[in-house]
Amino acid sequence: MLKQILPVKLTDEEKLEKARQLSGLIDEVTSLQEEQKVVSADYKKRISEKDLDAKTTAKIIREGHELRAVEVIEHKDYGDRKIRTIRKDTGEVVGIKPMELDDFQEEIFGEDRHRGKIAYLGEHP
Repeated sequence: MLKQILPVKLTDEEKLEKARQLSGLIDEVTSLQEEQKVVSADYKKRISEKDLDAKTTAKIIREGHELRAVEVIEHKDYGDRKIRTIRKDTGEVVGIKPMELDDFQEEIFGEDRHRGKIAYLGEHP
């Protein structure tokens, strides 16, 4: 038996079924478009974060250093009346500031005892 694809007039029932089918397809397309927006926004954010990481790493390589938390100590020099901030890892002085009046106060007891302070204002004649 031979068959050929030819136009066939739809019945009212077939038209309603095609309308329901079309409605479902339009809903699926809308849903997929919304999903695409969410996925696209997620990928855009992830790409942006990696791009920032790459630029930051490139800058570190170019400059040969990066900022890190490094332990320091503050050394009070009562003679010069200055406080020096010193790196514990290298011993390098990374900051010097003048002592304020409160900086001359020294604890005379440990932290587990009554706390008192004594002022050192330099040598007396």
